[in-house]
Amino acid sequence: MSQQPTQEQLMALKERMKDPIGFTEVTGTVKGKPFSFDHRDHLHDVYRDTHPRVVIVAGRQVEKSETLVRMLLYSGYQRKHTTITYTAPRQEQTTRFVNDRFRKAIRESKGQILEGMVDPKRDAKTAIGIANSTQYYFGSAWADGDALRGIAGDIVGFDETQDITQTAIESIEKSVSHSEMKDPVTELNGKCFYTGTPKQKGSYYDRVLWGQSDQKKWHVTCDSCSNEEVMSMKNIMIQNEGEDNERRYFGCMHCQEELDRAHGRWVATRPENKMYSGYLFNQLNMTWISANQIWRDYQTMDAMTFNNEVLGEFYSGDEQPLSLEDVLACTDKTRSLKKYSQTPTVLGIDYGSGGKSKTIIFIGHNENGKLVIDYAESWQPDRSEDALNVHDQLIAHIIHLQGKFNVEKIVGDIGYGSYESQKLYELYGRQAISCRYVTYANDPRKREYKGFNNSTLQVDRTFSMDKLIDAFHKGNIVVPYKDPAAIEYFFDHWTAIEMKFTESNTGTGKKLYDHRTPDDAFHALNYVREGIHELQNRFEVEFVERDDYQFDKLFSTIEDLPEW
Repeated sequence: MSQQPTQEQLMALKERMKDPIGFTEVTGTVKGKPFSFDHRDHLHDVYRDTHPRVVIVAGRQVEKSETLVRMLLYSGYQRKHTTITYTAPRQEQTTRFVNDRFRKAIRESKGQILEGMVDPKRDAKTAIGIANSTQYYFGSAWADGDALRGIAGDIVGFDETQDITQTAIESIEKSVSHSEMKDPVTELNGKCFYTGTPKQKGSYYDRVLWGQSDQKKWHVTCDSCSNEEVMSMKNIMIQNEGEDNERRYFGCMHCQEELDRAHGRWVATRPENKMYSGYLFNQLNMTWISANQIWRDYQTMDAMTFNNEVLGEFYSGDEQPLSLEDVLACTDKTRSLKKYSQTPTVLGIDYGSGGKSKTIIFIGHNENGKLVIDYAESWQPDRSEDALNVHDQLIAHIIHLQGKFNVEKIVGDIGYGSYESQKLYELYGRQAISCRYVTYANDPRKREYKGFNNSTLQVDRTFSMDKLIDAFHKGNIVVPYKDPAAIEYFFDHWTAIEMKFTESNTGTGKKLYDHRTPDDAFHALNYVREGIHELQNRFEVEFVERDDYQFDKLFSTIEDLPEW
């Protein structure tokens, strides 16, 4: 028979639960085990932060949602007559949070201590009441946050803040403006938690919530030399390189000894900012995520995803996302452009409209995961009186290149090349497709075929362009540079891309790429990249595959090719 706790023990327990860390340790479980702050030293200050506006900018898998659950539970169970609202961009996200996170944490609390306080008459997916007269409300912040308008509360938890519009955030924030909770320093009423994973730089989440916070970052102290630093990719070092037991680890930049990432402290990098208390949660500081895992993600993820989801940083791509230095770093002085190729290749073409807009043709192939440029041309038609019309000249030229370079896939833009695209499809079937840039705001990775005989590949413009920019940044483009004059003309096109960020009060904002000087060569090369992607991920359905017109065998040798 277990012994009943003494009055002193009950008082000590009650006192301990006044502290959010103590409350969570006493009541919380995770996957059937007691909640523990071991190796989670970075959470102490976050849980105990009394600032009325707390912002967490976080990568993925860094316990962001778990932290929000625990802070909302503590705030409601330890304060009577409190109204707390949780909101996420969409209703299905809100429902999933209630079922899989919040309600589960109550139900699986130690000894069901939290479950015992739930009001059975007020236990739904949209509202939960507990015995101390605290009420929790759950609703989406979709559009302008109208679903939550009219709820006068004390505390709001914003989740997936990066996808909530500025108008909705400001509207829902007003719900705590009459709260009896008032911070004596900032003189702000109520309390708001903002958590999310960053996206584009310049958004409201970046510019205001994070930008006007004190932007605290976790500084790790080396146990060997006492050097203190913020974790970066430079801290990932390699041990036993080239051997069977090779491993990467987080090392001190001063002495190279392995770091205990839990041994650190939060330091405000913008201490002059007082309106928001900000914390950066990234995977570099999470002790359960290894250096090997992060290095693998660095090698395989595109730049935006890695910056957002691993580093927890807002991604800009910079005003000029591709610099001359980036291009020069991809040059190979031992390689020349080819006159023909026996290796299977992809041809990309950006059809010019005339004037400054040129018709640019690139041919390239995949070599060990890198796009190697084999051929580059700014095509000019024959303007003589007896020449074919410009469109037919270009088609004849592409047929010529297809044979010389063993082209497996032709990808061209659909804009000024609609005539050429249709004629090439008639000749080559699915071997010749068009590419149309569109905007898939909710799913930028989406790819689908539309148009004439489903011969037009639609891709998200910004995401597709990001992939080529990222390939340059990672050295995955090979630019033959033995004869610089043969390729340097295109450098200005590649570096012409400019990044702009647009935002409105009713939108979360989006990144756009623009140009003030010709950028045709950028898109022609990007179509080569898209074509290589299609060949490596053949999802075209069989019934629209081309008939075999034997064009590949039209000429028996390179020497038999006519001189068009």
